[in-house]
Amino acid sequence: MKRLLTSKLRCQVTSILGLLLLAFPFANMAFSVPISGDVNADGKIDILDIQQGINIAIGVSEFSQVADVNDSHGVDVLDVQILINTVLGTGGLVQNVIGAVNVSSEQIREGLIKIVALSEDGRILLETLSSTGGFRLLLPVGVSWSIGALVEVEDKYFVFPLNFPVLGQNNLSLPLKDISLGHELDLGTIDVNLGSVTRVSDLRHLLGSIAEKLPSADEDGNNLPDIYDNFFDLWKRSFQSNVYLQYLALNEDIFQQFLRDVGNCVAPYLEVILTPSLNLFETEGFPEMLIPVVQCIRNVCVNYLKQLGIPNAESIVDTLFSQIASSVEENIEEWLNSLGVPEITDLNGNRVPDFIEDSICLGNSSCEFDSDSNGIPDFLDDADSDGIPNFLDRDSSTESDTDGDGIPNELDLDANGNGVLDYAENPSK
Repeated sequence: MKRLLTSKLRCQVTSILGLLLLAFPFANMAFSVPISGDVNADGKIDILDIQQGINIAIGVSEFSQVADVNDSHGVDVLDVQILINTVLGTGGLVQNVIGAVNVSSEQIREGLIKIVALSEDGRILLETLSSTGGFRLLLPVGVSWSIGALVEVEDKYFVFPLNFPVLGQNNLSLPLKDISLGHELDLGTIDVNLGSVTRVSDLRHLLGSIAEKLPSADEDGNNLPDIYDNFFDLWKRSFQSNVYLQYLALNEDIFQQFLRDVGNCVAPYLEVILTPSLNLFETEGFPEMLIPVVQCIRNVCVNYLKQLGIPNAESIVDTLFSQIASSVEENIEEWLNSLGVPEITDLNGNRVPDFIEDSICLGNSSCEFDSDSNGIPDFLDDADSDGIPNFLDRDSSTESDTDGDGIPNELDLDANGNGVLDYAENPSK
């Protein structure tokens, strides 16, 4: 049986490798990555690591911890697939981040604008814009990143950090821990204007956009995903205490028809209600994913009252919503946490998902990317005001920070900033 399984595994990984070889131009890209996945310890993940991972999976080579990229205490076809996705830039150990900068064709043609990213452990990626102003970053996951635009004007450099706001506050950190699922993270079109700070979408919305969708199964056939059943139980209890709407809750057949009507209303927004995100919770009273559902509940209730000939239906429903708002909001938090989805699990109720809370820096609070709290990442600062950011300026190099990126050498995976991780560059250390 063991020999049969080994043979089957060999066929699987050989087929996968064959498909990869067809896309070899993509697989040949070299970029800095975490130690996990760099099976041959050369400072990058490429086809050689995939080949070595296959050898370990089929028992030709000895087990290596860095090849067990999914931490399953073994190396199998799943680890090989993750390595392949990483090399192709479709998930795995890297997150594909895309965007565009709104600049003139002349600036693009002359290469005057570049996108630069720094990880919390010292890896720097520098990308030029495409002919249309677009850019693509392959950011290793498991750490946080700070991203900025580097603009050259008359032999001087200007830097513009991308802020990822949370709760309306500026945040320089883009945490990519346990988040890469192969979906592109689209930062959209970014305006770079001299003297202004660049902002992109709320961090909760961005991370929700690449999260795994919530289950869409509808076993009871009410046109609503089953995961929303408990959510509607909250509203059913609220209807029971309202003289105008209690008939919806007291008759099960009527309530089921009510659910179907809400489901029909929500149908065009299915993508939204299945995308987990706490964005807008503090301003709208409901997270982004629930806004279409709540609006449809209101609209259906208004229509029902109008059909019964009750005047001022809109005012009655609005009054009901205001009366139950605090109770429903409290119960919604409990319901969201019960789903067990990282992007919406918020046990302390501060509207920031627990899994990213320790990885972000807000406003002028302590931030590993901005030690002087000036709103600009340390590596984009220009300490001597010569128009050259620290990470490009030899004058900013010190014995404790060789590449001037603001990260001390002892914490920097790439202390000299040459794109080769120190463990691969100096294997004897």
